[in-house]
Amino acid sequence: MLRIFNSSRADLPLADAVGMARSTEDLEALPPQQAVREAAEWLETLSQFKEADSATVLALLAQVDEATQPALRALREEYVAPRPLLPRSELWVRARHFWTQLAERYQELLRVVRSGAGLPEAAMAELCVRLIRASAGEQRWDSLHYGPFDQRHWSRVGDAYLAAQQQDLLATRVIIRPTRQTETSVANEYLRSVALATAALDELDEIQVEQAWRLLHYVLPSLRLETESAVDSIFWIHPASGRAPQRMVRPPSEGERPLYFSGSAARDALEALRAQLDEGATPAPLALQSDDDVDRLGPLLEHLIRHWSAEPPVRRHRRHKLHAQLQVVEGLEFVTDHLSGLIGLPVAAWEQRDVSLNGVGASAPLTEKHPLRIGSLVGMLSEDGNRWLVGMVRRMRREAQERALVGVEILSWHPLAARADDGARELRVLLLDPLTRGGTIRVAIPEGPMRRAAPLYLLGHNKAVKLLPQSLIERGADFEVRSYLLASDANNGQ
Repeated sequence: MLRIFNSSRADLPLADAVGMARSTEDLEALPPQQAVREAAEWLETLSQFKEADSATVLALLAQVDEATQPALRALREEYVAPRPLLPRSELWVRARHFWTQLAERYQELLRVVRSGAGLPEAAMAELCVRLIRASAGEQRWDSLHYGPFDQRHWSRVGDAYLAAQQQDLLATRVIIRPTRQTETSVANEYLRSVALATAALDELDEIQVEQAWRLLHYVLPSLRLETESAVDSIFWIHPASGRAPQRMVRPPSEGERPLYFSGSAARDALEALRAQLDEGATPAPLALQSDDDVDRLGPLLEHLIRHWSAEPPVRRHRRHKLHAQLQVVEGLEFVTDHLSGLIGLPVAAWEQRDVSLNGVGASAPLTEKHPLRIGSLVGMLSEDGNRWLVGMVRRMRREAQERALVGVEILSWHPLAARADDGARELRVLLLDPLTRGGTIRVAIPEGPMRRAAPLYLLGHNKAVKLLPQSLIERGADFEVRSYLLASDANNGQ
């Protein structure tokens, strides 16, 4: 029996290769959350690998790794669903714990191997690839959750990169799953992790974050990580430093030999994919399951083109530090209720940190009951203000489990709640612009069934105000912003 388990848990079936094979078959038959939990518990039993054959330990870890993948995919699909059956925080904790345990076991094995235990070159390359992929699994879930991020990620993947570099294994082709024959390498997996860290995922909703990870399959060959900087280098990273990628505006120190990331060459691939979308075709591996997924992919492509270009985006308006207390109402329904004069509605207390011409930066509480998301509509009133403003959450990054730093773009300085009728039903909407005869107006409307091609009639103005539909401007978390042309006043509403 291999002595790779704590004595208190040595009776687990993982303790020998035959038992391991039988256990992974049982694992694949369990409900996803239970499978991930049990796999993580198995990994926790592993002790130091001093008395075990390194190749055997790698095979055992890889077997747990592969057997758990279907359950992990199921948890991700549940997490990004509009209304998950389980709390998102619970799904995040469960999946992230597994990836952390797996990455730590691979890293411990790498230390043993580098201390003299040794592995054949092919197995060493596989170990380094699997270590980076496991730590990137944790990175992926942290991105979906908007943090907090594990700072050990960059030391783990840096260790794997440098170990492979020492043995000239960076480009060695590794087949992770024999049934799929898809090849990868240490260099590719490290580049993938760096690329996603530079893609400003904190400005994307959960579905777009997940799409971005899948999209890397298409653009990875166009991305570059080189020892010399180029005119289109936008980030640099030092694998030995344990630090995340740094923007070029903050150059490396004297004597450092970093790697430089360039993403501008991916523009052609992203543009080609956008052309496919315009023609109504999408690659099957992107797994676009609904019109909503397709609608999100277009803005994602534009986002990546903008952030990986040779001239990365710059802030349009300067931010100024300005601390204040904000009263905040979240969600289109609550905002319209509040602006309509209803009392007793839930109001959150935010701490404003800074302001710009069209935005606010703040520290906001997060709860499972009222989760804040990218694209959430918020109404805000400052302690020294005399009117409510309406904005949309554009950026979010957790500073703690139940608190996040958020960036809000102001959509309207004079929002007005209104009753409307689309000819089939009555609904409540939010007018973001003043009503001007013959002019256009932005209207925030709830998501769900609505005759979007039909005129919209605003009620409660003595006689109904007729709005002619123009175009969809953007989608939020529970609403859409659409433009309308103010056509005329219609007697009797229609």
